[in-house]
Amino acid sequence: MASRVGTSWVGAWRNQFGSMLRIISDAEGRIEGTFETALEDSGFYGQTVQVTGFHAWIPL
Repeated sequence: MASRVGTSWVGAWRNQFGSMLRIISDAEGRIEGTFETALEDSGFYGQTVQVTGFHAWIPL
C-alpha cells in the first residue's frame, strides 16, 4: 500500500516571467490559492486573483 505522507501542493512558486502562484490549501483533492502575474500587458496586472483547482493523488 502506498502512502501520501509528506506530499503537499501547499507553497509558493515563481515562473520564469516572475509571476507568482501561492497555494494555501490542498485538502481533499481541492487546490486553493492566489495568482499574481508579472506581465504588464495582462488584463489583471497588479491584482491578486483567487485560483482553485483539483488534484488526484495516484500511488506509484
